[in-house]
Amino acid sequence: MNVKLRSDDIELQEVIVKPKREKYSRKNNPAVEMMKKVIAHKRNNKLDENDYYQYNKYQKITMSLNDVTPEMLEKGMYKKMPFLKDQIELCEETGKFILPVFCGRNGLTENLS
Repeated sequence: MNVKLRSDDIELQEVIVKPKREKYSRKNNPAVEMMKKVIAHKRNNKLDENDYYQYNKYQKITMSLNDVTPEMLEKGMYKKMPFLKDQIELCEETGKFILPVFCGRNGLTENLS
């Protein structure tokens, strides 16, 4: 099947598109009315203040240096701290060596609330 198209010149008249500018009105606006009700009932909707809602939150934060090697600990500022070699751990997620950074008492922050 052969399809041949014939060119044809069509001239369009000028078209001007302008947006209709509407003034924003809070009157008779269902979204505004709904938000007023939400704000008015804000205290009633707080989950923490209802006896049917409860949770235990556990948060643990640790920090460490990544890609640490025993050779790295023999150079620079680490050379003066040979005990760091005993602190190197293998990261389960990456399979690389890490050196935990001890912040606070146990080198980590734990919260239970």
